[in-house]
Amino acid sequence: MPGPLRRLSKLHRRFRRVKGLVAPIGLPTGTIITADAIGFQQWPEELVQDAYFLDGESDIGQLLGTVVRHPITAGEPVTQGSLVSPGDRGFTAAALGRACAQLRVPVSAKTGVGGLSSRVTVSTSS
Repeated sequence: MPGPLRRLSKLHRRFRRVKGLVAPIGLPTGTIITADAIGFQQWPEELVQDAYFLDGESDIGQLLGTVVRHPITAGEPVTQGSLVSPGDRGFTAAALGRACAQLRVPVSAKTGVGGLSSRVTVSTSS
């Protein structure tokens, strides 16, 4: 084994590694998370941040059905801030993506026929 590779191999063994959740393929905004969209990969422990999902500490089943809020490149760690759950603030905007716009319009008994709601959400796509 050439010198630089031998040094790299020794350096690799010296650092402890953990399994962090990553995107094996690029995930654009609005992608609904499925089991094949994410997976665990060895990651240097000293590079792990609090927002990372780690094997044994995170329930991946709870992430299924969430939506990507910001694009995630292939091999990038999936962080808590990069996903949004149904019912959370920003879910609809993330699910619709940038090709769609959303507008909330106040209504009343005189201006709307709905009766029960004080607002109507109008969504359009381009």
